[in-house]
Amino acid sequence: MNRWKISVALILLMVAGRSYGQAGATGSVLGTVTDTSGAVVPGVRVTVTNVDTNVPFRTTTSSTGDYLAPVLNPGHYRVSAELKGFQRSVTSPFTLTVDQKFRV
Repeated sequence: MNRWKISVALILLMVAGRSYGQAGATGSVLGTVTDTSGAVVPGVRVTVTNVDTNVPFRTTTSSTGDYLAPVLNPGHYRVSAELKGFQRSVTSPFTLTVDQKFRV
């Protein structure tokens, strides 16, 4: 019985160590959506897409026009913003690295 408890404890420590090591291996994309006059635009649908995997992260701008796409894997991304009555905006692809906070 003692060996079983020790084995379980060792396995848990190994798993916890691997999880901890990967916790910081992400970046984030953030920004503020404004119109042509510079006024912030709330309620905009923002999509941050990994162009290598085509996996999207969708969010909506806050009342102050801000958005955040946290915990993204490093890679190549593009951002699009859409709101009825406005022209859709799409960025050129950019590279997101580990621990980076990329502002678009």
